[in-house]
Amino acid sequence: MRKKVEYIFIRLLYEVLRIIPLKISETLAVFLALILQYVIRYRREVIQNNLKNAMPELSTKEKKVIIRQVYKNFFMLWIEFLQGGRLSKKYIEKNITAHNWEIVEQAIKEGKGIIFISGHLGNYEWLGHYFALTIGNIYAIQKRIKNPYVNDFIVKIREKHGLKLIYNDNAIKNSLSVLKNSKFLGIVGDQDFGRRGIFVNFFNIPASTAMGPAVLHLRTGAAMIMCMTIRKSLGKFDFYFEQIPDVKSQEMCDQNIQLLTQAHTNILEKYIRRFPGQWLWSHRRWRTRPKS
Repeated sequence: MRKKVEYIFIRLLYEVLRIIPLKISETLAVFLALILQYVIRYRREVIQNNLKNAMPELSTKEKKVIIRQVYKNFFMLWIEFLQGGRLSKKYIEKNITAHNWEIVEQAIKEGKGIIFISGHLGNYEWLGHYFALTIGNIYAIQKRIKNPYVNDFIVKIREKHGLKLIYNDNAIKNSLSVLKNSKFLGIVGDQDFGRRGIFVNFFNIPASTAMGPAVLHLRTGAAMIMCMTIRKSLGKFDFYFEQIPDVKSQEMCDQNIQLLTQAHTNILEKYIRRFPGQWLWSHRRWRTRPKS
């Protein structure tokens, strides 16, 4: 029963947001952010501790400003996600500026497939729509949501413009198939990966990180491109693309996996430092600690 109620609530929210203008939606995001921060206090301690440990140089005032932005960004992200049906090629041309897009065009010409890596920064959800509407043949790895009604609904929204989803149950095998057919794969790679991950420095703190992107690159030769989505205002973005520096050889070894994983983590950190209020600091990113 609880799962059906949760689904009905999300579905009603979706139907409302589909019809109201973006400016009203932004006001709604500010209001909901205040409730989440000061009334519900959602993961407030997690956010505060993450900021304190990752960016100790910030003053108390600076941290307070960033925390307000984090809560606002959280709701703006989900409002935009639920309004993803509004996206079209015309909307993209008007509201999204792609920086260094020539990197993507060059990788397409090479014909080895592309691994697009992003993080929970800005609006990573619109990347799937963006690629589906611009280059096609885009797949993304998704963790299955426990509520099956919500899972099916979210999948329907994400696949609206042609994105195809791969569940993480068998992600490596299916991802290899995608890349070997010169197609494109999207991965959001900045969550704690437990004991299955490798530790790289993230804000000078060891962080367990998925090896998948590096392993897929070494096995297929597909280009690795970092994609950062930075919000200018609700529904308007700068998308930044950066080539991840390659290693000297394509040998599948611990050193190469470490170097590639550290490289894409460094790029993400660079953008978070520039736009700290747009990253989801509510993640328990450093939950897994090295055994030593």
